[in-house]
Amino acid sequence: MAPKNHFSALVRALTEQAHQAQQRRTLVLSGVHEWCLEYADTAIATTNSNVNLWISNIFTDHHKVIHYRPRQTRKLLGTEADTVIIDAHTGLDPNALGLVSGIIRAGGLFIILCPLLHQWRHMKDPEYRAILSHGYSPKDIQGYFIDRIARILRESRDSILVQEGESLPSIPCAPSTVPSTKRESKPSLDDTPCRTVDQLNAVEAILRVATGHRRRPLVMTADRGRGKTSALGIAAAQILRLNIGSILVTAPRLDTVKSLFDQATRCLPDGEIREGCIQYENHTLRFIAPDALCLNDHDAVLVMVDEAAAIPVSLLGRLLKKYARIVFSSTIHGYEGSGRGFAIRFRKSLDRITPKWHQIHLDTPIRWTAGDPVEALVFELLLMDASPASDQLIMATTAEHDRVIKLSQQQLCSDERLLNALFGLLVTAHYQTTPRDLQRVMDSPDLSIYVLYRGSQVAGTVLTIKEGSIPQCMANAIWLGERRLQGHLVPQSLANHVGIIAATELSGERIMRIAIHPCLRRQGLGKQLLQAVQADCHQNSRDFIASSFGATPELINFWKQSDLQPIRLGSTRDTSSGEHSVLALLPLTDAGKTLYTLARHRFIEQLPLLLCDSLRDIEPSIVAALATTCTIDNLTINNGTIDMLVTAHDWQDGLSFAFGNRTYDSCVFAIEKLFISVLRTKLGQLSSEAVNILILKVLQKHSWKQVVKQCHFQGEKAAVLSLRQAVAMLLRLSLAECPASIHRTLQPMLDKL
Repeated sequence: MAPKNHFSALVRALTEQAHQAQQRRTLVLSGVHEWCLEYADTAIATTNSNVNLWISNIFTDHHKVIHYRPRQTRKLLGTEADTVIIDAHTGLDPNALGLVSGIIRAGGLFIILCPLLHQWRHMKDPEYRAILSHGYSPKDIQGYFIDRIARILRESRDSILVQEGESLPSIPCAPSTVPSTKRESKPSLDDTPCRTVDQLNAVEAILRVATGHRRRPLVMTADRGRGKTSALGIAAAQILRLNIGSILVTAPRLDTVKSLFDQATRCLPDGEIREGCIQYENHTLRFIAPDALCLNDHDAVLVMVDEAAAIPVSLLGRLLKKYARIVFSSTIHGYEGSGRGFAIRFRKSLDRITPKWHQIHLDTPIRWTAGDPVEALVFELLLMDASPASDQLIMATTAEHDRVIKLSQQQLCSDERLLNALFGLLVTAHYQTTPRDLQRVMDSPDLSIYVLYRGSQVAGTVLTIKEGSIPQCMANAIWLGERRLQGHLVPQSLANHVGIIAATELSGERIMRIAIHPCLRRQGLGKQLLQAVQADCHQNSRDFIASSFGATPELINFWKQSDLQPIRLGSTRDTSSGEHSVLALLPLTDAGKTLYTLARHRFIEQLPLLLCDSLRDIEPSIVAALATTCTIDNLTINNGTIDMLVTAHDWQDGLSFAFGNRTYDSCVFAIEKLFISVLRTKLGQLSSEAVNILILKVLQKHSWKQVVKQCHFQGEKAAVLSLRQAVAMLLRLSLAECPASIHRTLQPMLDKL
């Protein structure tokens, strides 16, 4: 064992090297827990730094450190530390690892305590509970994720490894750094709170959005530690000082924008500070959650969207349409979703809605200089720079060479290139892919991995999770809402929300992720992958395949075309996505078909009632997409099941409303029946304006005032006229079913349209 004084000399030399390079350094202490704690204590005493953070699931009362549990580390966003110690003996949280590595300032140390590297994968990590569904235990995890971490730490040139029982390593030469020409311009920053020229340029670009031409949004991107969120805070303070209006800030969570509010507070010392709000003279800087910002009208001179990569593109698109002056800020690589995926998915919306949008990228680090070894190491450990195969490689091979293969986790984890390509595909396809998802892909025992190869390149993937076969003794408690198991989303949702207790007994596969290479989308490859999943599920006697997703017309139609039909629509919006969740299912066995039929019937008969109750605010386009999946003839309207066949009296009422002056209230029942008769088979033949007003007024029961506002009519008269025209369209589409006596009266009127 190395003498303590030699170890202290190593720590001093490492710290001096970090200070001289204005970078950070990583120190890995590998051994039994007591040995690691002892040497970590020596390292803290040697550095004599001011702010030392200790990340552990076991509390420590060390007088020189501030303790946080891994799940508490989000509180550290926007803060800085000299030394961060992660005690992996008590559990390694991948998301916490990525987060805390970014708060260490130049000259600081990142210290990782872990078991001996060759033994680490056999430790039953308590953090495994985050990726284990009910019915599995830590012994079911193979430890591929930890094994990869251990291999990288053993081979890395970006960290110093000190192992119990072995001699101390020599200190490597400082990595060469690329000089930053932008830092040479530092004197020009003397009169501004900006710390780099990049940040100054970003602030000026944000101000132009607030004061220049409308409909020219800004997209600001950066890797972590470049000061983009602080730039938003500096710009917000300057706008408030100009007294031109209030500013709204949104992000996945309030703690995400802590540094924004901290920076604005420093720039506005005389402002009135409240949580999530700064009042300065007549205007405010205020945080509003993304879904609330979309649903309600707010006056603001500027809207700032931070960590936009962690917000669904559909929600970003609604914000883009709603607010004329808006800034989107996103981390390129990080635990808040992928900025690269955001750029790919959102660019189409920007080009279509606001073609004069601008982009700015911040390159220069603020807390450390370029080439920082801690940043390089964490990127490698957590695959933060994972990317799919290039477009050129994918397009070099034709579809004749496509094949779908089900991979084991061992196969995936033994091939770093394959792992990088697959995870890079997941990152670009989904708005909330985190380091924890990398661990889930590598280690979840209930996960299946299907890969679509085009030649030798990964062109698509589907990840599924096994669900169901829950012990009968738990079924009643789940049904009553008294118990919620980890995982098993579909059977528990069907039991508790739909009321089908028997759902817990069946087994199925839930599609957790599906991703197709960006240059191959909309070519039917997703369906090809799902067919392979379906064949495998048949072979393994699964009762169903299911998917849970945020409700958008595009996704509803995609899953419908893949034979997964909606069986439940969430009554509330998800706070991060701003969307209602849809549960869709494809039955595979007789038991699965019985479950599906019952769930579908309940969904279809309850939908009209919910549309005028808890789902009154759902978008008409989503209702229209769901309606095309409804094929059951009897629907529940108001409080009873009624025959929805349109009678001669209904035709007369519809006729008199469309072509006469009868009031809506006197004809509403007939109009509702006429609309529902068309809803499931001929909806696509109605104009979008007709669909909107029919859904808003007839199904969702909005007041005329709300209809006028949402459809942008000039007044109630115009709205009523539009509804009369929509009912006339319904009558035309239903003409074939019209009684002969009514047909003779109706046809001449329709001919005049």
